[in-house]
Amino acid sequence: MLLFIDTSENIDTSENNEAVLALVARQVIFHRFQSNSLSEKLLPEIKSFFHKQKIRFNQIEKIAVVVGPGGFSRIRTAVATANALAFALKIPIAAVNKPEVPKNLEDLKVLPTKKMVEPRYGKQPNITISRSKF
Repeated sequence: MLLFIDTSENIDTSENNEAVLALVARQVIFHRFQSNSLSEKLLPEIKSFFHKQKIRFNQIEKIAVVVGPGGFSRIRTAVATANALAFALKIPIAAVNKPEVPKNLEDLKVLPTKKMVEPRYGKQPNITISRSKF
């Protein structure tokens, strides 16, 4: 069974705080949720999703995560969470660029895997003001 995590903003819709989790096994089961504080809600949402589907963490064999492009904090949170889960569960992880997410999520099963993936932000983060401007 594969866990898919997509927290990147959807550029073509006003629902830019939506995140998507999917379990890919014999069928694909989606869980969509809204979150302005993804770093606080992603793991509890995954846990709740698993509980509703009667899935245990040790049943996950692979993780696929959207690594970008997208908002700095959302991508960083998703990638860090996916890497931590893959490390803790000792399972492989695959990186997916947002434009390359297949329409059929079953295709995620054949993506090349690594022990850890890196985010791809698409541009430099703009999260602080330079102290030299003061």
